[in-house]
Amino acid sequence: MLVTCNLHAQWVASIRAGFAANGFDSTSLDDRECIVRWISWQRRLVEMRTRQVHRAAVLSCPSPLQPGLAQLEDAVRTGKPLWPWQSKRIDRQIYEDAMLNDFGILHFHLGANFEGSGYIERTRELLFAVVTRDDFYELGVFDHSSWFELDLLEIMDAAWPALLDPFTIDALSISNTPKSSQDVRLYRENQINSAVTLKSGRIILSPGGGQASDGTSAEAVSSAIHWSKRFHGWERMIREDIQKQVAEKQLEERDYSISLELGADIISASIPETLRWILWRRNQNTP
Repeated sequence: MLVTCNLHAQWVASIRAGFAANGFDSTSLDDRECIVRWISWQRRLVEMRTRQVHRAAVLSCPSPLQPGLAQLEDAVRTGKPLWPWQSKRIDRQIYEDAMLNDFGILHFHLGANFEGSGYIERTRELLFAVVTRDDFYELGVFDHSSWFELDLLEIMDAAWPALLDPFTIDALSISNTPKSSQDVRLYRENQINSAVTLKSGRIILSPGGGQASDGTSAEAVSSAIHWSKRFHGWERMIREDIQKQVAEKQLEERDYSISLELGADIISASIPETLRWILWRRNQNTP
């Protein structure tokens, strides 16, 4: 009896197909790098779904940009695609958003009209926001030179401290914590991850997960390892389950080929028209 259960390979194939569908060539990437690049790219995209908009009390938007901000907020609330307001670099397969990787913050342009490319008109001032599955937290409108501002973390801590709870550590003090935007720039450019001490006394690790030594998202790297282990584990589990069911006469002894089924909220595997395993299902606490 031969059980062909290559869920990991099917998963990688689906990622390569996803890249190809979006005009990216992944043939030069080995499987590990392909997975990391895919997860990193998906982190930069904002899933289409309705979200509640929250504004920090300190947010101030210049009058000329207010129509653009209102248009963006409408798109957020109604679940429209948000990529037109994002950086055009999301069209690049190999690109890392260092601010997202470090602070966990995305930025959005605030033009009022769409360009021929489908993107919104580019603006010097940008909205910086934290985007979760169900919420859109607006921190402030800053210019293009604000990628390294520690004030963004201070606003988050003051307005929505619970957002930083998962990254808070118990410590009395931290040496070499960045104290200025120049420090943050230096750390990022050298792929150095450091805890940050906020004015409240809270000490946090990078809300965006930090950077790996090659500049890629550390969260993407750890997520790639996590999911690869899970797929290989599921392969072993299914093979053992089939052998058990054959021994107990619940399945006939023959060759089996297992198919992977990937959904937004569920991952399953099946022997077509015979048996199905639910491997993972999203719950309300899953990001």
